Order: sequence, then C-alpha cells, then structure tokens
Amino acid sequence: MKTSFSWALLLRSQRYWAAGLVVVIGVAAGSVGVAARADVLQDILTSDPAVDMVDEEFDQTNDQFAWVESTSRGKGPLWLGKVDPKTGEFVPPTGKALQVDTDALTLPKVFNGAEWAFANNDSLGNAIVYTKSTDKDKALGVATFDGNVWTPSVLANSTGSQGPIGSRDNNDTAPRIFYFNTDPLTKQKVAKWREIYNPATEAVVPNVDPPGGRWVEGLRAVIYPTQLSRKEKQIFIYYVDTGVSEQVTFDAGEKITPFMWKAPEFGDDYLVMTVIDNVSVGIYRKLNGSWQQINNLLIPSTSKPYVSSSEPFTYNGKSYLFGLSQDDPNPKSLSALSDVWVAAIDPANPYYAKVSDSTDQKRRDPEVYITCQGPYIYFQRPNPSDSSKSSIYRVPASLGIPREPPPRCN
Repeated sequence: MKTSFSWALLLRSQRYWAAGLVVVIGVAAGSVGVAARADVLQDILTSDPAVDMVDEEFDQTNDQFAWVESTSRGKGPLWLGKVDPKTGEFVPPTGKALQVDTDALTLPKVFNGAEWAFANNDSLGNAIVYTKSTDKDKALGVATFDGNVWTPSVLANSTGSQGPIGSRDNNDTAPRIFYFNTDPLTKQKVAKWREIYNPATEAVVPNVDPPGGRWVEGLRAVIYPTQLSRKEKQIFIYYVDTGVSEQVTFDAGEKITPFMWKAPEFGDDYLVMTVIDNVSVGIYRKLNGSWQQINNLLIPSTSKPYVSSSEPFTYNGKSYLFGLSQDDPNPKSLSALSDVWVAAIDPANPYYAKVSDSTDQKRRDPEVYITCQGPYIYFQRPNPSDSSKSSIYRVPASLGIPREPPPRCN
C-alpha cells in the first residue's frame, strides 16, 4: 500500500531550532515524539582548503576514497585518500595519500569521476574505474591493487568511452562496468556494459537516458531511467545475462537517479528508490509479483523543497536515505542553496533529520561513510577562502554508534 505524508505532517517532522540547538522529531502512529537527542549542528571542514576537491568516492571496507584532481588542463591526477575510521578525518587532509594515475578526467568533462568496482579481495581486489585522457580521445581506465602496488591501465577497445560505474559485489570474480560511448553514425550516447577483465562481454544496455544507470548489488543487473514521453520517465531493470528488461514504475512523473538495494527491515527484499519530479523520493517494493509504491518522501522544508542527489544506505538493521533539499528545481544547478537531510524509508517509522548547519551554502554531491561513531555524510561546499574552488565537509547523521563495531574500531 502506498503511503504519503501531507505537508502539515511533514512540517511537524522537521527539526526545530532554538538557541543554536536542534531536536529531531519523528512521527509514528499519528503521534509526535523525540527521535534523537538535541545537538549542535556544524559543517565540519574535512579536506585541506588549499586543495580543490570534488567527487570523492568511498571504499568503506578499506577506509579509503578515490578522486580526480581537476587542473587548468581539464584533466589531472587520480588520487587515493585514506580515512581515519574512528574520526572520519581524511589522512592526510589533502586526500593525496597516493597518486594512482595521471591524466584522468572528471566533472564536467565527463559524466562522473573515479568510481569503485568491488571484487574478490583474495584474487582481484577492488579496482578504481575512471575516464582517462589519451593522445587522441578518451578511454576507460582501471587501476588494480595487488596488495602492494596500484597499477593503472587502459581497457582494450574502449576509445571514446566515458563515465564507468563499477559493480559493488564483494567477492565478485567477474566485476563489471556500465558506461557510455558515442555511436559513430548517429552521434548519440549509447549505454554499454562489460566485465572489466573480459572485453568480449561488451554489449549495449538498451533505452538508457545518459548518464543514468547503476548496478544492483547482488544481481547482474542495471537499474536506469527511460524517457517514455515528454513528461514521463520511468525506471527499468536490465538483466545483462538474459537481455531482459523489467519495468518497475508506472505512476506519473519524471523519475531520475534510481537505486535498488536489499532492505533489512523488509526481510532483505529488494526496494527501489527514485527521485520524482525533483520534489519527492518514491520507494517501491515488489508485492505479489508486481512493483508497488509503498512510500513517497517529501523533504519537510518550505524554503528548499526540491530534492537532489538522494541515495540509500543501510545501518543498524534499517534503511535510510541521504540527499539534498535545495531552492532550485534544477538538480544540476551550480548556484542552488541546499541543506543535507537524512530520512528513514519505512512508512511505519518515519524519521527526518536536517543534519547540515543553518548557514546558506551551495552544498553538492553528498556521500556516506560509516565511522566507528556512526555514519557521516560528506559533501562539497565552496572553498572557505576561494569560492571558485570546492572543499569537502562532513556532518554526523546522528543515528547512533554501530551495534556491532567492526574490528578496525577496537
């Protein structure tokens, strides 16, 4: 059954401000109750302000992140940074623990910067996939780690391709990438996939609107949006081994940035989330053989009601979303003022928390990393000393400490 909350109810679920303190309020079974302790909000500067840093991507298992440094040439080095799992701080703050490659490309030259492709750590190890500038064009780059040394290379037969997204299955013996290249005849962007280490597997993923598309953890499948009419964009799943597409959403609205994950509070059933018309996040579950919307989340903000950059994560047995609420309906706006939010997806246990501070900022590209103290949301903000550059900040998600801290926290 679909559940949606009214604006009046949502506005009772937001944070209330007084004397610089914030209280997170939750709504359950028609009643209002305190869902978290009062706290002082502050965006924490995490990266060295002397470094222009954007689009960091975390490898949670190994407490590290990859990013591409943009230079005046429009391309730059690929860096590996480390994270202190006890504090969430970057080590070093420059994010430059190790240079992995040169002449990598990042936004806005290509659809995205460096990404991770997870694999069997005993044989292949996790890899960084990215777009690399070549003498004549661009191509797909991959950097692998043998336990001692990172080795970058260009994937065979990948000239002209860009924006690889890696699969995220731990212990995968055949990690995959999803990416785009340009059809030489139509000049249109074409979505493709392949196993990283087997170029013969390359095949087209049909009807994908670039740059949408992402691997589903635990499945050899891609979830993506397709434009069906001028004002209707729906979500599909494409199973790469069978070539079968499955439509997930049928309700009205423009849907973008879908994700699919196993939700522990629903018996590890797969759920799908997607941003709808840039104002809400729809949650879908397969019931009795068909996908149905079970929740529709609206950000409880009247000054910044538009949703962007929303993604799911699981923590302590529950599913949450993080994302931005902004004052501009265009999710690609570079001038939008935005706040960082965290929300629970279960309609029976709603929870909303604005976790960024009260200053008006151009926050962008949030990511989650779980420390020994709990999840932090990282995002980029204009550099404090040079607004033409970006720095990485972080804020605690205020969801408590891990119930089962990993050994690295001891």
